[in-house]
Amino acid sequence: MRAIVIGKVFCVAALLWGAMPSPAATFSFSYSGTGTGSVTASGTITATQIVGDIYNITGISGMQNGYSMSLASVTSLIYNGSSSVGTLDFLAHGGLDTLSFSGGIFSEAGAVGADTGSNFKLAATVPEISTLLILISMALGVWLLARKLPLKGQSRH
Repeated sequence: MRAIVIGKVFCVAALLWGAMPSPAATFSFSYSGTGTGSVTASGTITATQIVGDIYNITGISGMQNGYSMSLASVTSLIYNGSSSVGTLDFLAHGGLDTLSFSGGIFSEAGAVGADTGSNFKLAATVPEISTLLILISMALGVWLLARKLPLKGQSRH
């Protein structure tokens, strides 16, 4: 009886370990503003969680004024919903741009000049349904395996 309980505890631990959230996260962003030039941008930031709400930005994809954006260097952000703070160095328009944001306010300096605005939006993206279905399938498989495999020292009848 004790071996059965230990087997079930092991299966539950494996299930919970597999369902743990990944330290990687994606965020969608958008902003527009005026200054030296008029800027409009949107896209996705990929980041790795360091601890708590602090992330290292490891990738960016998106468009700024019709030009694709790519990450220039790893920077950090603190994600607190609408009061997020961070800096993003990216390449667009053939040059380096630096975007700093705090809450909904941003300032950007780079290849097209300096722009500011108060409509910066950053939101964590929700996992796709296919990811959740994979986790559910994995949980069902672990549960079925735990029920069907004989325990060490026991024969199957």
